[in-house]
Amino acid sequence: MAKISVIIPVYNAEKYIEQCISSIANQTLKDIEIIAINDGSIDNSLNINSYYQSIINGFIEMTQGLKYVSLLEIPLKLKTIIITMILSFGGLSVHMQVISILSDTKIKYLPFLTARLLHSAIAGIIIFFTFEYWINMI
Repeated sequence: MAKISVIIPVYNAEKYIEQCISSIANQTLKDIEIIAINDGSIDNSLNINSYYQSIINGFIEMTQGLKYVSLLEIPLKLKTIIITMILSFGGLSVHMQVISILSDTKIKYLPFLTARLLHSAIAGIIIFFTFEYWINMI
């Protein structure tokens, strides 16, 4: 297990991602892992060459399911609640990847999952009660 984990948030970073990975990999400390978290980039951020792909320990995809929710023919309020809850929860693919990351540590997954579920429920409730206010503000 690496001593240091470097997490790179990626959103439309096509111009900079390879330079960022190279900079991290060239540090004096070599016992590191690099994890890139893509938050729905629409450019070619993830299409890096094989050299940089070999350096990165993993990619985590965050919001790919949101585009499908936006296509549903349901009321805007319900779409907003669903999207808010998905973003708050983090998505199933993220949780599967978190489980695999935590499997090598002493960190327990159940408290993390419980907190994410509670956060998601609270976010959905807040949107449910404040939706009309925010729509009228626009």
